[in-house]
Amino acid sequence: MPKRPTSEPFRQSAELSLEQIERAIPRLQKRIEDLKNLNTSGMHERGGPAIQAIKVSIEQTLEDVFGGTSSEYKRYHPAAILSGGPIVIGRGSSVDHRPYFERSRLSSIALLEQAVQGLIERREDLAGSSPNVSSDYAEEGPAELSNRIFLVHGRDGEHRETVARFLGLLGLEAVILHEQPPCCTQSIPARGLWSPTVRRAAM
Repeated sequence: MPKRPTSEPFRQSAELSLEQIERAIPRLQKRIEDLKNLNTSGMHERGGPAIQAIKVSIEQTLEDVFGGTSSEYKRYHPAAILSGGPIVIGRGSSVDHRPYFERSRLSSIALLEQAVQGLIERREDLAGSSPNVSSDYAEEGPAELSNRIFLVHGRDGEHRETVARFLGLLGLEAVILHEQPPCCTQSIPARGLWSPTVRRAAM
């Protein structure tokens, strides 16, 4: 009975914090720099020590950054595959591995640069969603309270005057409705007397 093909396990995206992303970007950039400094012009064999060292370094960095079971690790792992071309068996047959290594090197650089760009964009998203102390309210600051006090009173004129004098001693200005000109009483809201910055005193 033929075996059913096994499905590949589901891979989740790596959940990285802002601090982890900040540490990951320089590490990936270091691997990119290693690849840029790799000289493929003298590579005449498929698996030399320089190739093996950089492959292991890239694999280790990707695993440390994204985790070996993440979707990002699978996406960028081909950057660690530096191919020297086909294997030739037989006497008198030879392959120039240098162009294959060079193409692999450039492909690996492009993949790792894409990984860095993805982390930069993710960092910007996280920074934008974090609490920002420089919000509009923080920049403007709390509204300053006015020293004008709207005096709410009834028909007790004596107590009204007493409270008004007391407020004056405190350096506050008592605003008494009936003392305002008719044109002004009609525009009290427009003058800001009902705004939160104007305090009220009730008798």
